[in-house]
Amino acid sequence: LEKRKMLYYFNIYSFVDTDVNVSYLLYENESKGEYLVPEFKNLDYLWLIRSEENDMAETKEKLLEKLRKLDIIQMATYIQIENIKSRENLII
Repeated sequence: LEKRKMLYYFNIYSFVDTDVNVSYLLYENESKGEYLVPEFKNLDYLWLIRSEENDMAETKEKLLEKLRKLDIIQMATYIQIENIKSRENLII
């Protein structure tokens, strides 16, 4: 990400589950005071899940339920990619 003539680098972790044809991308949202997705400054990470399956509602709810049970996670929520203004910053 380039802002004010400075480059910012954000870690991205990826995994592809070929058994179920789902890919996961975990984005670090903050680097040196700049945000990859500035409209979500309160989020440390964003997790993008891509699937060819059209209806992932049940999978999404199960995953959110499991994440919310982890002590290390303070908040887990679902955000539609269409609702992210700066989605061009994400590799999708």
